[in-house]
Order: sequence, then C-alpha cells, then structure tokens
Amino acid sequence: MSYARIIRMNYIGHVARIVARVEASYERGREFGESRLQELVPRRSGDLAKSSKAIKLDGRVGFMMRSFGDDDKGKSYAVPVNFGHHTRNGGWVPPHPYFSQAVRDTEALLRTENKKNL
Repeated sequence: MSYARIIRMNYIGHVARIVARVEASYERGREFGESRLQELVPRRSGDLAKSSKAIKLDGRVGFMMRSFGDDDKGKSYAVPVNFGHHTRNGGWVPPHPYFSQAVRDTEALLRTENKKNL
C-alpha cells in the first residue's frame, strides 16, 4: 500500500470522526432546545407547549425549533406571546420571550459544542 493511500485513508477516517461528533452535537442541541422550550413556554391550555418542539431535519445534519399555538384548531399565537401584543381594548400584554430565550440558549450550547469538535 502506498504512502499516499495511507494518508488518504487516515484523512477520510479523520473527517468521518469529525462528522460523527458534529452530528451527535446537533442531536444533543436538539434535545436541549426542546427541553428548554418546554421549561420556558407559558402554560394556560397546554396547546402552546404541545406545539413547541425541536424537529430533526430528515436526511441532513441539524434541526428546526418551532412553536405555533393550537395545531388542532389552526390558531397561531406563539409570536404574539413571545413578543407581546395589543389587546382589543387598547391594552398591552407584555412579551413572554420563551422562544427567543430557548433559541439563544441552544445557539450558545451549539457554539460551545462545535468549537470542541473542530
């Protein structure tokens, strides 16, 4: 076996190990993101918590965090809850930034994890 072939095999193995560590890191990030969403989401009816998830992307490395509201009735109210909103009588409901905070916390974890992997 030639020296160049040995070097190439070592390189391929090294890259495969890095990819495996990054994939594992993103899975830990997805699990952390989902648990963080569930910790922070306000609970009144439970519909917002039920719709708040971190979903693995099929066939790719990564995940998507989502929060909707009442999936069954098609009522989206995650954005007004997260950022605050006006009421019909002119009042103001202050923000409850559960989603923004969960995303920031998850990004910080992934940044730290991926620095270790490279």
